[in-house]
Amino acid sequence: MERTVPSVKKVRKIRKKGLYGLCVVLMMGCAAQRSAATNIELDQAMAERAVEMKAQFAHPLVTRAMSQIGNSGLLPQGSTIGQINIAETTNFFRIHGDSVTADLPYYGERQMGGGYANKDGIEFAGVPENLEIRQDSITKGYTITFGIDGKTENFRVNAQVQPNLRSQLRINSTHRTAIRYSGTLVTSKEER
Repeated sequence: MERTVPSVKKVRKIRKKGLYGLCVVLMMGCAAQRSAATNIELDQAMAERAVEMKAQFAHPLVTRAMSQIGNSGLLPQGSTIGQINIAETTNFFRIHGDSVTADLPYYGERQMGGGYANKDGIEFAGVPENLEIRQDSITKGYTITFGIDGKTENFRVNAQVQPNLRSQLRINSTHRTAIRYSGTLVTSKEER
């Protein structure tokens, strides 16, 4: 029986596929290791109650008034009425021990008057009521819920944090329409 030798093209093709496969395996291994390190950081930060969220986008409730603002061209560049880019503005949501602090821009409708000399954004600082931090056993992410009093209104806050540190923050107010923020959680002290 005669044995055939593969052509040079076939050998190169086989080597190329093997090299691609090796690269994929290495990338997946590195991503899994980084993910495990991120999970440990997240678990430690949640246990210490030392986290900060930097929001990249605000997602206001789309109402008729917000549609009119969107049509007038008053939104920042690259924004829509359902997703407003706030990455260039100063904003934060922090949990430090038993206290919670936030300073976030607000886009939406105010249902009751704000009074004089009030800032327009969402601001609160203090010890929240019923602060609860729960870990989801399936996704390994966290849910944070609490209520807190602002200067003139009350807020109900719900935050979802994924293991990759992407986060969603939903704020309901007694005086405004609801708003959601999406961003990234900062866990290390050097980044804050």
